[in-house]
Amino acid sequence: MKAFTRFATHACLLLLFVCLILSACNQRSDSAKQKETEIAELLNRAATQQASEAKIQQVRFIDSAIQGRKLSVEEQVKVMEFKAGIYADQLADYDHADRIADSMIALVESYNPDRYKTEYAIANYIKGDVLFYKKQYNEAYTHYFKARLMGKTNLDSCTLSEYSFRLGLILYRQSRFNEAAETFTTALAESQTCNFDFPRYYRIQQIINNIGLSYYKAGMPDSSMRYFHNGLDYIWKHRGRFADRAYLNDIALAVVYGNLADIHRLRGNNDSAKLLLRMSIAINSQKGHDNMDAEYSQVKLADIYAEQHMTDSMLSTLAALRRSLDATPNPRAEMDWNRLMWKYHNSRNDARAAYGHLMRFTTLRDSLEKESSQLKTADLRQQIKMLEGQYQIQALQKENELKNVYIWIFVLASILAVLIVFLILRNLKRSRKNIRTLELLNAQVNQQKEQLQQALSEVEEKNKQQVRILRAVAHDLRGPVATISMLCDLILGEEDPKSRTEMVNYIKASCDNSLNLIAEILEVADQSRKNNLEKQPTNINALVENAVDLLRLKADEKAQFLITEMPEREIVTMVNQDKIKRVITNLVTNAIKFSEREKEIRVQLTANDGILLMKVRDQGIGIPENIRPKVFDMFTEARRKGTAGELPYGLGLSICKQIVEAHEGKIWFETETGKGTTFFVELPLSAAESAS
Repeated sequence: MKAFTRFATHACLLLLFVCLILSACNQRSDSAKQKETEIAELLNRAATQQASEAKIQQVRFIDSAIQGRKLSVEEQVKVMEFKAGIYADQLADYDHADRIADSMIALVESYNPDRYKTEYAIANYIKGDVLFYKKQYNEAYTHYFKARLMGKTNLDSCTLSEYSFRLGLILYRQSRFNEAAETFTTALAESQTCNFDFPRYYRIQQIINNIGLSYYKAGMPDSSMRYFHNGLDYIWKHRGRFADRAYLNDIALAVVYGNLADIHRLRGNNDSAKLLLRMSIAINSQKGHDNMDAEYSQVKLADIYAEQHMTDSMLSTLAALRRSLDATPNPRAEMDWNRLMWKYHNSRNDARAAYGHLMRFTTLRDSLEKESSQLKTADLRQQIKMLEGQYQIQALQKENELKNVYIWIFVLASILAVLIVFLILRNLKRSRKNIRTLELLNAQVNQQKEQLQQALSEVEEKNKQQVRILRAVAHDLRGPVATISMLCDLILGEEDPKSRTEMVNYIKASCDNSLNLIAEILEVADQSRKNNLEKQPTNINALVENAVDLLRLKADEKAQFLITEMPEREIVTMVNQDKIKRVITNLVTNAIKFSEREKEIRVQLTANDGILLMKVRDQGIGIPENIRPKVFDMFTEARRKGTAGELPYGLGLSICKQIVEAHEGKIWFETETGKGTTFFVELPLSAAESAS
């Protein structure tokens, strides 16, 4: 028994030692993450600050920034990935990019690929891309397969997404457009779990655009159009998050514009196609942008001009294309330029010039077709099957070699596990009853504490609210009542009937003001008491117009211009008509109250992306900065008389806020002292209206 106890003690000490080691590793991991963030920031600066300069300057910038730094494996891979991308994608220096890719693979393999799985996958993707550029297709597939294997083995959907993306590109270039669309769709689904940084965002918009292109090439323009619009929506939705990469967002937009033009041209909408192409060219013909994409768009635009016999416009476009091709060579665009120039000179019976362009066009076309046929003849599926078979054979060999080792490890681990479980169960058996009792008592105490705390908070809040209401009521009613009392004394001593009538009118005005205050207080109490609003389908356009029309007489008293701007279609959604009408009335009344004579008050209504937005904009006195945080408070101190001496009560905007929030909406304002204020009310549209 003593020997057993000593063995168990040693086992526990061993587990404690392992825990300490893991804790130290976690601390080093946190430090490594911080360093990775610093490197990511440097790469971001390299990509953004040097965007308009020669691309080699980006490489020099990052080399200078990391000089003298001791980088981790992860950081070195990130830097080399960045540099390889510049050399391959921007400078077409594939040999240099190939050497960097080899260095990446060698680095990770020297530190054990199983420890740096993500980095090993990235290195193989880069190597595969470079080999693909160099038309070494079989070798490229081998490296793609290695990267995919790392993602599949480790259940890393982001790594698998990169594989699916590349496979989709290959299928597209092989003119297998339906398969390409399916593969790109798989890549899009796999990318949803990835960390959302700029490279991931940019890759997703590329995938969406490529799905649209694949459907277009497959003869499915409706599906293609849907994905192109989805791509535009995606870019506009997220571009604000990456303001430092605005030029890349513009490049992406220009590419989608050029692709959308193909759909419009296919449907005979040549004017729309030309507009989209001109927008695309204006963006991507800029220095540092995707000039090759701009050249493709110029070819498309010149084609349309040729079809419409707009010779001057066609020649102007081709001249701009020629200047671009001289600066940025593009064999496919060069081929199309010669094709169009051949047709132009042929139409003018200039046989000599036409023949020269025809020969250059034919030569380029044959070269590109030869290159394309080389890729199309590569049997991608067979290559993948062969690689998978080789991998399975190697895996079986390793499994046989390690089989005995695993058995011994399993036996020893099982014995140790049984001993540890025995000790744990023995201790648990002794302490289980006490633990259960303590858990029950702790649960009861915590529950009672939470209930008591909640009750105290509710009581305290109600007391504060009651005191605040009583003070506000006493303060705001004291003035009118005192005025009435004083006027009554004067009436008793006044003999002139005219003066008496005047004083009675003053008393009536004071009573009306007091009644208005009481009505506001009752409205606040009624609003806070009702949690569930009774909603019904409501034509918002008509509701706004009706509410504004009721206030036109009030605006006319100050010679103000009350203008409404409604959308062309009727917006029908679920709201409480009376409450929303009260919000509109309060906001417009405030605008009238705090605007000078002959000023404009504009009420605008828009609906987009499932959101109803109403704006009430005035040209009034604005809201001073010191009272802006208090305007929505109940009985706010931020009360001011109107421009014509109108009395405030400090409850209108508080009521508006309660009503809007009860509709799950938002209310806010923008103001500039002396220039006016705009109040915004945002409400969710019902599902039917959002879909329309």
